[in-house]
Amino acid sequence: MKLKEYIKEKALFDSINTDGIRDNYADIKRFLKKSNVNVDSEVIDNFENSIDDLDSVIKSGYDDLQTRFYKSVQPKNLARSYDHYDTRKFRALKEVGDEEWDEELKEIILSRMKNYLNFQYPGLEITPRSKIWTKNMTAMDPFFIASKDLDVVEDVASQFHPVYKRRVRVYQYEDADFSQLPQNTFSFVFSWNYFEFLPYDMIDKYLASIYNLLLPGGIFFLSYADCLLEKSATKFENSYYCYMTKELLTGLADKNGFDLIKEENYQFRNSWAIIRKPGELPAGIKEVPSLGYVKNFSLDPIP
Repeated sequence: MKLKEYIKEKALFDSINTDGIRDNYADIKRFLKKSNVNVDSEVIDNFENSIDDLDSVIKSGYDDLQTRFYKSVQPKNLARSYDHYDTRKFRALKEVGDEEWDEELKEIILSRMKNYLNFQYPGLEITPRSKIWTKNMTAMDPFFIASKDLDVVEDVASQFHPVYKRRVRVYQYEDADFSQLPQNTFSFVFSWNYFEFLPYDMIDKYLASIYNLLLPGGIFFLSYADCLLEKSATKFENSYYCYMTKELLTGLADKNGFDLIKEENYQFRNSWAIIRKPGELPAGIKEVPSLGYVKNFSLDPIP
């Protein structure tokens, strides 16, 4: 069974039940009890038994579908993800223009981000690919960037004035190894449009490393591919995304000590999760940021 076939069949099972039949039949029984019509009680009992039998058939079919999914569909797709990853991992990353994201989606993500942007604490963006998110991460002080590919960092950082650009702390890393970054330091780590291309074991490694970067109470906000959504499944089957699901991601978050704060998707094609390291953030000591955000000098020249 292919992934999209499973998704469609599960959606069908999720949409069918006997609730409406039972509600209507309950109304009929109440009416018959009040009427003077003589009704054979065996007929009533047989119909109720038939509804129970139908429920059993539906449940049996759903259980069989889920057994096939967990035994063959999901393991096959998890394994296939490593082929996707191996063919892409040495390719240079490219900037993704802000126009790639719907205006409504940008408003949603920025509104979520603003809950965690705070100049009192250092912030980190992992593998930035679009200018809009990086621009807003500058509300963190100091602001760190970590990426395997520094060319894409140069692309998204080109929006900054040289004075601010020199203050951004850029680190290159390999294989989810963030040991060169300050540990137990960040209140907010953000990554968008990168974890979609990582297989299960790599996401596990990243979460373990990011947990060590965060302060108690710190937040990691990441986008990922929920391949049980049809549009993401299409990208997976076209060898674009790696395979991940909401259930698998929340399981990995829990395995690595995180609490799930929020999990959402936009139009069934962009998914994200907000997870937190348990504990309370320590009180900040800054009164003002050390340096505010400087506008894009190519668009808003400094007088």
